[in-house]
Amino acid sequence: MNKKRVNISLIVMILTITISLLLNSKIATADTNVVVNMKGRLLDFPPCEVYGLQGKGNPIHIDFGEIGIQRIDGQRYRQDWTLKIACDAGLGRDVPIALTYTSGRSSFDNLAIATNKTNLGIRVYPVNTSGEPIKINTPMTIRMSSNGYKEIPLYSVPVKRSGGNLTAGKFSATATVTITYP
Repeated sequence: MNKKRVNISLIVMILTITISLLLNSKIATADTNVVVNMKGRLLDFPPCEVYGLQGKGNPIHIDFGEIGIQRIDGQRYRQDWTLKIACDAGLGRDVPIALTYTSGRSSFDNLAIATNKTNLGIRVYPVNTSGEPIKINTPMTIRMSSNGYKEIPLYSVPVKRSGGNLTAGKFSATATVTITYP
């Protein structure tokens, strides 16, 4: 019986050594390697500038002049103006740009920029479109031209709350135009 135990122990030991050698040898294992090459091109986004007729680096001023309170109807006192976007030509052709007007909304019209006068707001419209005002704080996609320059004709018009009272005096409104691009 002792002899059988020695033989079984010897066989187990030989099997253990054999399995260990096989697992650690290159013959028994399959090493599959693949080299992954990654490449690309880093671009420094070409700068874009947004400006009006006053020129680059200057705020856009829209002066409504004198307005008759009783005559404000959302159509009269229209002021046309142009938003200009100039980007480095490296931006590419037909690149989508998101243009956003950021401002406080008037309390009575979600499509009107709030003014410092209660019951008075300013709507901004693109010229030659469906006649819908530009939505405040909502990106509007435009496509840049191939030369990196685009003019966007717009107009602004005062609106008032129906039945609301306005008092005479100066008014003002402010919005920020932001563009984002890929």
